[in-house]
Amino acid sequence: MNSPADLLGRMLGAAARAADRGLDHLGLTPPPLDLPPEVREDLRDLFGHTIDPTAVMIRRGHVPGVPHPRAFALPGLIYLGADPGVVGTAAGTAVAGTAVAGTAAAGSDRPRATPTLVHELVHVWQGRVVGPRYVVIALVEQVRHGRRAYDWRAVLDRASTDRAS
Repeated sequence: MNSPADLLGRMLGAAARAADRGLDHLGLTPPPLDLPPEVREDLRDLFGHTIDPTAVMIRRGHVPGVPHPRAFALPGLIYLGADPGVVGTAAGTAVAGTAVAGTAAAGSDRPRATPTLVHELVHVWQGRVVGPRYVVIALVEQVRHGRRAYDWRAVLDRASTDRAS
């Protein structure tokens, strides 16, 4: 786990967290997301003890001075962009195609993580499982493939083609 890519990934994560702290000290960062207990429980159910979302700085909004609203994650840091991160859902409704019936009393609102928050936490999880080099691998893939880097079907198609060769 001490490859050049791991070292670079650690350095990128540390630099991003240091920049975030500096911007926060200047009052320029968007506010952190305070995860409601129900959302923390859901995330614990999803990720187990592999990541602790309360140990990750999750910011509502985007990096100051960066006009794009896209969310992104680096080790220990998430910016949610335009996504709120947590929404209230009425019991028995669906969130992004996932039924939430039976998770709350009838007629009540229950806070839930948005798909974007879960997606970005998966990137944090990937960094912990694969190692810091995950950040470098992901950035290289985004440079090489642009938005297609997020097309998991294309990755499976390429793998299938490679296996057939």
